[in-house]
Amino acid sequence: MRVVGTTTEHEALIVSRERPFRINEILIIEDTAGAIRVEVIKTQSLNPLLPESNYGSGLLDDTALGTLKAMGFAPEEETLYIAQVRVLGELDIPITVGAQARVPHFSEIQDLLVPKDIPRALLMGVIRGTEELYETLPDALKDLEYTVDQESGELVPQNGVPFFFDIEKMDQYPHIGIFGGSGSGKSYAMRVLIEELMAKRLPTLVFDPHYELDFSQPIFGVDPGKCLALRDRFVLFELGTDVGIRFDSITESELIVLLRSSMGEFTENMEHAARRLYKRGDSLQSYRQRIEDVMWILSHKKEMDELVRVNPEPDTREARLVELYSQYSQAQLSEYSLSAVARRVDALEMSGLFKGDSVPLEEGLKSGKTVVVRGPIKNLNIFAVYIIRHLYNKRRQYRDAITHTGRAGEEFFPPFFIVTDEAHNLVPKATGLNDYAPARPIFREIAQEGRKYGVFLVLATQRPALLDDTVNAQLNTKFILRTVRAQDIDTIQRETDLTPSETARLPYLTSGNAFISSAITGRTVPVRIRASWTSSPHAQSPFEEWRAYIESRGDDLYQVVRDLLPFNTMQLAAVAGKCAERLGRDVTVDELSEALDRWLAQGKIKSSIGRIGNMRVYTA
Repeated sequence: MRVVGTTTEHEALIVSRERPFRINEILIIEDTAGAIRVEVIKTQSLNPLLPESNYGSGLLDDTALGTLKAMGFAPEEETLYIAQVRVLGELDIPITVGAQARVPHFSEIQDLLVPKDIPRALLMGVIRGTEELYETLPDALKDLEYTVDQESGELVPQNGVPFFFDIEKMDQYPHIGIFGGSGSGKSYAMRVLIEELMAKRLPTLVFDPHYELDFSQPIFGVDPGKCLALRDRFVLFELGTDVGIRFDSITESELIVLLRSSMGEFTENMEHAARRLYKRGDSLQSYRQRIEDVMWILSHKKEMDELVRVNPEPDTREARLVELYSQYSQAQLSEYSLSAVARRVDALEMSGLFKGDSVPLEEGLKSGKTVVVRGPIKNLNIFAVYIIRHLYNKRRQYRDAITHTGRAGEEFFPPFFIVTDEAHNLVPKATGLNDYAPARPIFREIAQEGRKYGVFLVLATQRPALLDDTVNAQLNTKFILRTVRAQDIDTIQRETDLTPSETARLPYLTSGNAFISSAITGRTVPVRIRASWTSSPHAQSPFEEWRAYIESRGDDLYQVVRDLLPFNTMQLAAVAGKCAERLGRDVTVDELSEALDRWLAQGKIKSSIGRIGNMRVYTA
């Protein structure tokens, strides 16, 4: 392998006769200035002898080629393999033309591929283009993981350098984005990342609108001990059943956040009304009753003037109304604003958000667990706005107390990760004056300030172009899987250091292949995401599910049918009735007929044509 053509201090061309180049593989150029480490960013093959090539008419015409072949030569094998390479580092002078290039030993590029503190890093997959380095790996880095073959779905042993993500450097380069279209492996990559966070006992809050992030079942072929080790490191909570919001513990600002999140436009007059009527420690019922009473007062001023004149008995409804009248008659409140606040309170109550509290969730984080909260996406988004602000403020108050006084003035609250899918719904790009995104302010604050307090975002989305620009710009690590929309690809190109050739490959990446662009690694790394240790409840193909159902439909009838044999086709309705009676469910004649045909094919029962009416008779 040699350097040819025109070179710069950044790029060069390498030509080989012996072997094709792999995209993204690392080579070493033996330059006069020393060994230079380069990465292959584009590959080509060329046969200058053959006609009609892209590089001209070729050196030989068809007649000459035929003559050479007749003499035993093979011109088609005179192929040159060409690689465009990029320098990994900085040079002051161009690369020397004619310099030899070679495949490195792992020890020569170890610092580029794996972090120094491997035990604390996250094992995310295998670096693509490092297959030739596998034999030179130390034993400690071999046989650590499997990947999944895209064609067969079978597990493939590790065949390259493992990719470790140095999670501890996120205090300098915070926040992660996982971008990929439908079927790209985005959810799978998120599952692997969460597994690694659990394995390291890092507190993590996960919002699961798809009910798929259960880590209790092992994946076939992977050591089940990996899954078992995680079973006490995560908890599943159902929003509105296991966790919720305790109304009498929320602050005035948290109430406003909830009301703003529940519906569309929330005006200043509505906010004024909500704040004016709220009292710390209110229950949901007392707050709702106060709103109704003040609305009644505003619409019955004559009756109120009469009540004030009468001076009603204490501890009566009339006395309560008179007291409220004295407090709020001059508060510049309108019935419309109060009615809008009441509708929002009712909507929040009907969603079930005020059932339960957040104590189990907080205790889970304090014990270093991954807390998965499930629920309908709308309710989950409203809850996320509240709980993220609530937990972030707890962590911030704890750290600020230590920073300002040198001692903990608040109860300890741990650093934690926030993981959510469909992030573009929660933190959409600003679209104008009337856009509705109540979560945007707190996510922007965490994106910009969370690093100081140890609060980190992991945002997965199919539509990075729709994600808020401020938040997107703060994602220092991006896992980029297959993306096909031009708008999203443009955003990725602007927000990462992917080369034009890598960007052009995005629509064609197979599921599970990713580019990891990170300030932590200092370059874009192509990675095949490892096989997860746990399986998703939605992992089964719907087509396999349907075939399995059809092939087993009616199998529970077999024991009953066997006891009723022999019978003929005229008796199928009676047999179906007996089956329904024994099994306690509806059984149709069609279901019974399909099951009989299947058992005949399997040899479980026999049949013959009867002498009367050519009826089929079924026997054991």
